[in-house]
Amino acid sequence: MCSMSAKLMRSEVFVSTVAWVTIALTSLAFYCCIVNVFSLYLDFNFWLSASLGASWKEFTAEKAESLLIVSNFMGFLSLYFAAFLVAGVAVLERRNWGRILFISLSACSIFFLLVGIVSFFVLIYRHEYVEGLGQLSSTQKFRFVAFGIPSLLFAWTLYRVSLKMSLESVINRFQ
Repeated sequence: MCSMSAKLMRSEVFVSTVAWVTIALTSLAFYCCIVNVFSLYLDFNFWLSASLGASWKEFTAEKAESLLIVSNFMGFLSLYFAAFLVAGVAVLERRNWGRILFISLSACSIFFLLVGIVSFFVLIYRHEYVEGLGQLSSTQKFRFVAFGIPSLLFAWTLYRVSLKMSLESVINRFQ
C-alpha cells in the first residue's frame, strides 16, 4: 500500500515538474520568437522606407524575400511555442488533451531535431568531400558539434519524457 502511494506521488510530482518546465521554457521561447518577428517587421519597414529614399540601390528583391521567409518561419515558431505553452498549462491542470498535445508536439520536435542533426552531417560531408566547395574551418566543425550534441540530448530527453507521459500510472492522473 505504501509503495503504491509513493508511486502515485512520484507520478504526480513528475507531471507537475514537466508542466512547469514546459511552461517556463516555452514562454521564454515564445517571447524570443515574438521579439524576432517584431524586429524583422521593423527591419523590413526600414528597408521599405529606405527604398523610397536615396537608398533604393541597397533594397533588393532578395533582401525582401529573405526577410519574408525568416519572418514567416519565426511566426510559425511562435505558433508552435504557443501550442506548447497551452499544452504545458493543460498538463498542469491534468487535462488529457494537453497530455496528448504535449506528446504530439514533442514527437514533432524530436523529428525536427533529428533532421537538423542529419543535415549537419550532410553539410560536413558535402564540404569535406565535394571538390570546389572548400574545407570547413575548425570553428565551423566545433559549431556543428556544439549544436549537435545538445540537440541530440534534448531529443532524447523529450523522447523519454513522452514515453513516461504515456505510462498508465501517469495517464490515471489526467481527466
